[in-house]
Amino acid sequence: MNNMILSKRLSIYAMCICICTVLIFSLSSCGKKEAYKGYYVYGLDANEKKVMYEKCNISSEDKTAKSIKKFIRKLQREPDNINMKKAIPDDVKVDNFNISPSGELSLYFNAAYGNYTGVSEILRRAAIVKTLSQIKGIKGIQFYVAGQPITDSNMKPVGIMTADSFIDNTGGVSDYKQKAILNMYFSDETGKSLVI
Repeated sequence: MNNMILSKRLSIYAMCICICTVLIFSLSSCGKKEAYKGYYVYGLDANEKKVMYEKCNISSEDKTAKSIKKFIRKLQREPDNINMKKAIPDDVKVDNFNISPSGELSLYFNAAYGNYTGVSEILRRAAIVKTLSQIKGIKGIQFYVAGQPITDSNMKPVGIMTADSFIDNTGGVSDYKQKAILNMYFSDETGKSLVI
């Protein structure tokens, strides 16, 4: 009789252990989030101080030219996020684009793009490049304004850009680090000159 009671108790304990094990594994898998594997459309924050993004549903099966057209239309539309501004303003038009055999995309903007300068222009350019760089086969992007290559503040052509050409912190902690050797200066004993 005691063996039978002991056997039932062991069965109940074994069943409880199995149920607890299943619950622990199912609960631990509920907390894990799947990494998003889709596309993003980038834009500017409302103050035009940084680049922001939102998720975008575009088929990855589209051919390169078709994907470029779809992404450009997304860049021209108002974002769903009310805290974002679109990267391509209403007055700016993409007149044309072409893709070289090596995967370099040339975008031809109308003259209105030249009205944007400084931080605002750089952020717009970053948003456009980051968005279009996601397209399979695009290795780099070059901007033309009214038929001329876009230039930097020193009037030198910017050339081909990639998503890595722009350092920002849209994804949290930045992966970009820079090392530099700096000289530190201190005042001398008299407080009238500097020494290293």
